[in-house]
Amino acid sequence: MSSPSFTQFKSKLMNALSAGDLLRAGELTEQFMLRFPDKPEPYYFSGLHALLARENEKAVQKLEAALEFDDKNLNVLLNLGVAYQRLGEMNAATQAYLAVLAVEPDHIQALINLGSCHYQTKSFLECKEAFSKAASLAPDNSTVISGLADAERSLGNWRKAIQLYKRAIAINPDDERANNNLTLMHLNLQHLGQVKEAARKAIEKNPENIDAYIALGRAHIAEESYEEGMDAFASAFEKEQEHPELLTAIGNNYLNVGDHSEASSWFNKALSLEPSLPSAILGMAQCLDKHDLHGQGIALLNENAETLSTLPQYWVTLSDLYWNEGEADEALLCLEKARALAPQQASLYCKMGGILSSSGNVEGADSCFRQALAEQEDCIGAISGLATLKKSSLESSHVQKAHELLEKDTLPDGAKGSLHSALSYYYSGNKDFASAAAHMAEANRFQWASRARQGWEYQQDSHRQVIATNKQLFTRQLIETGQQIGHPSDMPVFIVGMPRSGTTLTEQIMARHPSVLGVGERNYAVIALQAYQHLYAEKFSLSHAEAKKRSLAEPDSDLLHRVAEEYLTSLREQIEKANKPGVRYVVDKMPDNYMNVGWIKLLFPNASIIHARRDMRDVAMSCWQTQFGMIRWACHIEHLVARFEGYLEMMTHWQSVCPDGFLNSDYEALIEDQENGSRRLLEHIGLPWDDACLKFYESDRLVRTASITQVRQPIYKTSVAKWAPYEELIPDLIRPLSALMKVYR
Repeated sequence: MSSPSFTQFKSKLMNALSAGDLLRAGELTEQFMLRFPDKPEPYYFSGLHALLARENEKAVQKLEAALEFDDKNLNVLLNLGVAYQRLGEMNAATQAYLAVLAVEPDHIQALINLGSCHYQTKSFLECKEAFSKAASLAPDNSTVISGLADAERSLGNWRKAIQLYKRAIAINPDDERANNNLTLMHLNLQHLGQVKEAARKAIEKNPENIDAYIALGRAHIAEESYEEGMDAFASAFEKEQEHPELLTAIGNNYLNVGDHSEASSWFNKALSLEPSLPSAILGMAQCLDKHDLHGQGIALLNENAETLSTLPQYWVTLSDLYWNEGEADEALLCLEKARALAPQQASLYCKMGGILSSSGNVEGADSCFRQALAEQEDCIGAISGLATLKKSSLESSHVQKAHELLEKDTLPDGAKGSLHSALSYYYSGNKDFASAAAHMAEANRFQWASRARQGWEYQQDSHRQVIATNKQLFTRQLIETGQQIGHPSDMPVFIVGMPRSGTTLTEQIMARHPSVLGVGERNYAVIALQAYQHLYAEKFSLSHAEAKKRSLAEPDSDLLHRVAEEYLTSLREQIEKANKPGVRYVVDKMPDNYMNVGWIKLLFPNASIIHARRDMRDVAMSCWQTQFGMIRWACHIEHLVARFEGYLEMMTHWQSVCPDGFLNSDYEALIEDQENGSRRLLEHIGLPWDDACLKFYESDRLVRTASITQVRQPIYKTSVAKWAPYEELIPDLIRPLSALMKVYR
């Protein structure tokens, strides 16, 4: 029998490849190569076979050999580009596709592949250019339209992307990529009903569509239906247990419900499958944030900046970490970068508005909140932000919108809490105190319902036990011991008290002095205590529990000095960062340090402590109206009252064991006579008077606080006795505190 001719070989090969018979095709390509080694076709078909068999390196080798015969063969160039793209050699792939287009500028597949290549390298403008040209040539090609939509989405043009995805689906209703990405867009815009509907339809069409299950679960989570969200993820997990994005989604749900350790384990599982997966890295950073390890979270993101910095969520997560670290300037810069990447994302404008409010840039904050509403007319964060800024002058259209949104049955509890809080500011500003009180109560009820599903709880008995332990441990004798063995530095200055008691105002006044730097609310004291106990356990070979008991009862001077030096290094870094070399004192205004006065006196016996006092009824009313992000005791009146009782008990103890250990600064006296009150503050830490302290409101520092409007304008007295109109409206809160006030001052 005679050997097959060239034409017969080629025909048989094409038939085998078309039928997907790779085994037969492999045998034929070897024979073809042996029979016709001097022709390009055997090399081309060998490369094509290798490409189909996912032997990409071999495919490159054979296709490059075929190209030597004809360097303008479009089929060879196109498949060579695919092989390079699969190998991650994007520059080589791009050159192959451009070579095709140099010969045939309107080659649709080359344009599609080039656009895909640019998308993978995050060259989104070039990606858009390639798909735009392809769309002009093939306007009814759903793959082309979906690719163009991907480019627009990545460039932050969300509305345009949605239109294009819808167009692609109209062309091909079964285009899974377009359907999945359209669902993702609706999810980003919080169109949760549309997300769930689209996801369920996608699952009906393809029960193996893992992305649709993920979208469905995320929509449930956005509605605070965490169990339903996990059910959707579980259904997907039964089908695919090694899907990195699914594992990350499960981790994020554990993060939502407060199980941070479990969340970390799922993120680690995802990273074991895909080490550079952006969503898993961001999840790990958020876990570190939840554990108050903000610096480590920032370091993790900085390590991955090269691969993640084109993602808006990277900058949002980094902003949150900086904000929680007290670095408001950096937080704002990160949001600016996120906005450049996603200019139509309403939540970014809300976050920026919040930070600008804190800096006293009321006009800038107002503009951001309004931009958020322009992007999303029912943006609850923007309505809430405007209400906090404008109070009684909030436009009637926003008030009406808030009431309309509260009528929606599907509105999550957290959103309801924010809207009720917004309305409480509006009605209190208009002196409709009954309505304001009603909205405060609803705001706290819904906020607690939302946060409880996220794992929030307040252990009142545990807090009382900490107070009892502090009273028993920190005796006058122990405080006096600190004078002998503690670090002698007087650089740290602490402002302590209850939240909303004037700590921010006090810090702002002091920070206007050229010798003082205010660093906001820092966890340095608690971090130092934890470090000291850890070192103590190591030095004396003790368990952590035993070290906690003995380390303070039997303090170690060497370890105290070691921890203090680390503390001071952190303060010096803040001074250097602020570019304020003349600083002598650094002020930390963490209110909860009233629990740590004994520890502070042990570590830094010469540190100045200022106790910011204010009528507890005004403080309590302010706490009751404010939706704090972290404080868990302000949502229930009984918790609030108990917290004030514990605070008074703790401060009474400190007064007895170190009567000269701190300065009491009364808010009412400070605003009645600001100059004398400010002079007392500076005299307490040993500084001469500076007139700049009278203009504390001119500071350009960003303030991380809920007291924004009180530190960005001259002293005003309307914040005194704000509790009075609510005495009969909220008696369970006001009356117990009125009794406490008799022994408070």
